[in-house]
Amino acid sequence: MTTYAFDDAELSKLKDKTILIIGAASGIGLETVKLAHKHGANIAIGDWNETQGRALAAELQDRVLFRPCDITSWPAVLALFHAAHAFFGGAPDAVLCNAGINREDFLADAYDDETGELLPPDLKVLDVNLAGAVYAVKSC
Repeated sequence: MTTYAFDDAELSKLKDKTILIIGAASGIGLETVKLAHKHGANIAIGDWNETQGRALAAELQDRVLFRPCDITSWPAVLALFHAAHAFFGGAPDAVLCNAGINREDFLADAYDDETGELLPPDLKVLDVNLAGAVYAVKSC
């Protein structure tokens, strides 16, 4: 596994920058939010999990905006960008599209129990990981 250690000089460049992170209420997104905020960044948090997102915003208290955001919803992604622009007074300096899911069997053959017909593939993985990323890039 490759790792990269940021030093304080690099992280100090985040001060007063606005960073929008989608998929920010848990995992890597959560730790990225905390690190950037600690070093003075304004943070716009988007996540489908309202409970965790609101708790994170409450924990950080200042220089933070939370909006519920299902990355597979174009209106939700666009609303997050509009809210961040209005709240922080301009476009984000950086956008991190961290939302993602994994379903190992998403392309596995599945059949209808009654008819035996092959069912369409579950495209949720592509909706979140690909279409969601395109929505985030397009919204910038």
